[in-house]
Amino acid sequence: MQLTYEEWKRERRRWIEARKNLKVPDDYKTLKCAGLDEEDDEWVSPPQLTSDSHVGIVLVAKDFLNFEKARDKSKRIRRYGGYLPELGFNKVLDCALCRAGLCRKDIYLTQVVHLLPCGKASKYHRKPVATDSFKNVTEDEIRDRVVVALGDLAIRYCRDSTAKRVFETIHPSARKGTEDERAQEIAAVLKQAEQYRRKEMEGW
Repeated sequence: MQLTYEEWKRERRRWIEARKNLKVPDDYKTLKCAGLDEEDDEWVSPPQLTSDSHVGIVLVAKDFLNFEKARDKSKRIRRYGGYLPELGFNKVLDCALCRAGLCRKDIYLTQVVHLLPCGKASKYHRKPVATDSFKNVTEDEIRDRVVVALGDLAIRYCRDSTAKRVFETIHPSARKGTEDERAQEIAAVLKQAEQYRRKEMEGW
């Protein structure tokens, strides 16, 4: 069932509280620690400053950033709509969205892990950390939505979830091909997901 915008905003406030209440292991930090969770910040994850559509397809990535980069670049992240456009992940994603006829405002972007890993912890998230974050936050974000899972971790968690339909593709930062080739592969899946979403909406 599609939520109205006001209903969705109320739900989002609940997701934000759930994210704030996650257990924080020693090798992780919170968005607040990085200066990205002020009282008037209405996002579960910073990229939602730009990508917070309540009806569009939902893209699920592995995580946001490591703590050190999020802390050091917090002002720049805010200035550029909740993300760092120069990162390979974002360059590939922006290219893929453009090729699919979409832009950031057309989608909802979130991730499996809502904590910020410190140092090398970002390479491989421990299963309890990823599971706690996904089950308490992300699973509610994607409930009854059309989802595109980006990369292995997101695919693993989204396959058996509350999503209406899950499309799978590579992570924009995957060690596969060139940035252009990855963008092309992701764009093809985005198109499929968006077509499915539109057909579903026609039936409501």
